[in-house]
Amino acid sequence: MPHNKFFCPHCNANLNPGTKVILVIKSRAGEKGLLMLSAQVGNYSVMLPRKDFIKCDDQVEVTCPCCGELLHNENDDQFAVLLMTCGAKMSVVNFSRRYGESATIVIRDDGEVRKYGEDVSRMDVPEMTDVASFKGPKNSLA
Repeated sequence: MPHNKFFCPHCNANLNPGTKVILVIKSRAGEKGLLMLSAQVGNYSVMLPRKDFIKCDDQVEVTCPCCGELLHNENDDQFAVLLMTCGAKMSVVNFSRRYGESATIVIRDDGEVRKYGEDVSRMDVPEMTDVASFKGPKNSLA
């Protein structure tokens, strides 16, 4: 089974050189820290700098640890966006910016939409530009 690889849509940095996706988040209090997510879509386990870094239902700012760009979906601010390759397939992954909310929407390069998480049923699929319009890795590099 191919391993999911996640990339910044701005600088193409590989965000999961190991088993975790590494991002920078900013709390409501303005404090920055690393957030580590599972590279398995639909697995909502996280690692935070400390237990009280953010509270359940806080909406966090999510940035790339390499280029510092915001990773928010420009068309739907409730989501952060990453690019994902799995084998030869490239997808845009939208995941909730609200801590504790289990909602991920994956839009594949062939237009197929997959939804994950117990909170996703109340969310609309965000408007997206074509997957190919992102700067991310080309399918041949997957």
